[in-house]
Amino acid sequence: MTGQQGQTAKEIHEKEIVRKENGKIWKIISWTGLFFLAVLLRVLWLDKIPFGIHVDEVGMAYDAYWLAREGIDRWSMSYPVYLLNYGSGQSALYAYLCVALVKITGAMNVWIIRLPAVAFGLLTMVSGGAIIRKLWGERAAFLGILLMAVCPYFVMSSRLGLDCDLFLGLSTLSLYLLMEAVEKKKLWLFLAAGLGFGFCLYTYVLSYLILPLFLLAGGIYLLRLRELDWKRIFCFGVPLFLLALPLMLMILINQLGLESLKLGPFTIPRMLLYRGDEFGCYLSPARLRDLFLGLFWHDGEYCSAFPGYGTLFVWSIPLFLVGLFGMVRDCWRRRGKGKFDMRVFLLFFLAAQLIIACTINEIFTYKLNGVFFCLVCCILQAVEMLDTCWKSKRVGTKRWIGNWYRGIGILYLLGGVAFGGFYFSGGGNASYARGWYFREPYEEAWNANIDKIGNRILYTDPNIAYFLYSTRIPPWEITESMLENDSKVFRNLRFYLGAQYRENAAYLVSNDNTEYQQVLVEWGYQKQYEDEHYSVWY
Repeated sequence: MTGQQGQTAKEIHEKEIVRKENGKIWKIISWTGLFFLAVLLRVLWLDKIPFGIHVDEVGMAYDAYWLAREGIDRWSMSYPVYLLNYGSGQSALYAYLCVALVKITGAMNVWIIRLPAVAFGLLTMVSGGAIIRKLWGERAAFLGILLMAVCPYFVMSSRLGLDCDLFLGLSTLSLYLLMEAVEKKKLWLFLAAGLGFGFCLYTYVLSYLILPLFLLAGGIYLLRLRELDWKRIFCFGVPLFLLALPLMLMILINQLGLESLKLGPFTIPRMLLYRGDEFGCYLSPARLRDLFLGLFWHDGEYCSAFPGYGTLFVWSIPLFLVGLFGMVRDCWRRRGKGKFDMRVFLLFFLAAQLIIACTINEIFTYKLNGVFFCLVCCILQAVEMLDTCWKSKRVGTKRWIGNWYRGIGILYLLGGVAFGGFYFSGGGNASYARGWYFREPYEEAWNANIDKIGNRILYTDPNIAYFLYSTRIPPWEITESMLENDSKVFRNLRFYLGAQYRENAAYLVSNDNTEYQQVLVEWGYQKQYEDEHYSVWY
């Protein structure tokens, strides 16, 4: 009898070992599949969806190309700390990442333009997953990364080379480093966090306001908990200040109307159009509506979400509200215990961005990009609350444990499948095409017709940045004309079409501009060339 009982115990132990091994294998398969899904959604047809190149991508790409080759941007400024772009400015970090890729590959194309967005989209998932794992455990981290892998905003922002979208990935990484620094009390982690937030300033101009507000609130919170001393403040503050200093000088130059300043190889530029007056107090019911639409639905620009899917799918709205309430409630209850709660940082970061959103004259989703990881955390807080409530009141066997995590995960996965089907089957590009923001470069049409056009005046509808990118003309040949003619005239080129008949003219027109092509037919012009994207008439 004893032997039989021993055998039974042995069998039970062996079955337990097999179960654990199978669990490890399943975990590896699940995480590998999730990583593959995330990468696939970001690199599949990256050079074709979105079609063409965004108007801000193309200007940045031209600047990056010549910064890599000659160390100057289109305005012949050497290594500017902030790009002039079309005159009113563009954050520089994205361009310098492209400079590195151009140096490595020797090429400039759509893949080079958008790979930094892909990399920082994955960085958001990895660093965000690490934060979530600390807060709610591994299954919450899996669900959180799944949300960031398939939700429309995270997919779309990872496929478009916009400078401001780097703020989400870098701020999430910086939050993780700061949380680690406070928890482990390591000076090198405070140094790394300071560097991270310092580089955040080079991703998006609104970070100039968001980060001081967040760090002020976070610093007061840590001082009350006695988690800061002068060494930690020094290690965090010095790299942050040194990285912020060139941008502070740039603000000073533009506020006082001073000339651009050279510091060694770097330029601190004066903007042609300084947008400091875009900030004010815009709090109103209409602003709250726009804020809601920008966060959860669609802002009208087709760069971050599409109608019908929203930024995070419509069912995220009640989950966010439940999670936000739960997070605020829990942090409030723990306020007197003297222990660091990482969720307080998330609430401060969320609040800082929403407050600053009420100071800008227009709300667009990309302007709110840094907030989306905080939204995911609120959703996960809600799932954790629902799952805990379900466990405490469940009836039946243990097989139902984790039901909320599985159910919500399946819901988001199905939403991702529906969105992916729409996005990659043509719906994405059909929606992108509704705006003027996306155009194809015209290298082929230019190279095939420039000699045939001769001394005719060439009119074209894409703006001058597409000409610069398509021809790679050196900046020193174009800068003076750009400044003097407001980017509308260069040699025999006119970067507009116009409504009047002109003799001895040629037209380079987008194929989707059928209305103007009909006008050219009525004027007696003939189509002399056509490729996939453009036609040439004279």
